Amino acid sequence: GECGFSRAIVWSPLPVLTWLFPAIGHLGIVTQQGGVVHDFAGPYFVNISHDGTTAFGAVTKYYQVQLSDIQAVPQGMTKGEAWDNAIEEASCDYRNRIHDLVCTNCHTHVAHALNKVRFKGFCHWNTFFLIFFMLFRGQFVSTKAFVMTHLGFVILLAIIAASFLFAST
Repeated sequence: GECGFSRAIVWSPLPVLTWLFPAIGHLGIVTQQGGVVHDFAGPYFVNISHDGTTAFGAVTKYYQVQLSDIQAVPQGMTKGEAWDNAIEEASCDYRNRIHDLVCTNCHTHVAHALNKVRFKGFCHWNTFFLIFFMLFRGQFVSTKAFVMTHLGFVILLAIIAASFLFAST
């Protein structure tokens, strides 16, 4: 099917991890041409999706990148071409990298592409900045996506609260 995203940063919940920490999830980046999702999903593996999903499923949150966000453009390229080129280069580079949860992950893959185009005039994007950027600037695709992202966390809190309530009686 049609991706529905073009020139965007996309986010999907990670099973268990997002239930414990709702701000933590899986990040991908979408080309302008064709709306293709690229997400670093494991050692030497960049998932490429034409259906708007990441390696961990449906996108629940996104940030729509504006052309004005793209600050570094190689001579002879449009901003859209520079964006797609940066994603292609980052994906090519990350196909040669081991994946770990802290230093080389889906966020650093996206940051690599963002730094190439000086996204929002900044060239030091990293995991930490992107977690907070998506937390405060990302938009949920729907109310259902918001509920599904936070449901595990709410259930977990309810179980903990109930265990304290019943333990003290």
